[in-house]
Amino acid sequence: MPTSGPTHTTAEPREIRALEVERSARAPTTASASAARADSSSRPRSRLSVDINHDIDLTLHHQIAHTDREIDALVYELYVLVDQEIALVESATRPN
Repeated sequence: MPTSGPTHTTAEPREIRALEVERSARAPTTASASAARADSSSRPRSRLSVDINHDIDLTLHHQIAHTDREIDALVYELYVLVDQEIALVESATRPN
């Protein structure tokens, strides 16, 4: 009785070797891949790209600052600090 379902065929060793050779011929060598990255990094970026990256940097900066303030508030609450103690800690740790 025939079985239902996918049938699998096995590739001959010559076919496997041919596929490996074909794949390695298409894959860039490490040196050429490094050269391609260096070449692309030295190209001037478009103004739009610079603006987008700047916006992303600002957004991340604001998110990090917000998270830092939340962590500070949780620590102050954990140690039951009063306003004077919080002001002392913040003045001592504030960057100049």
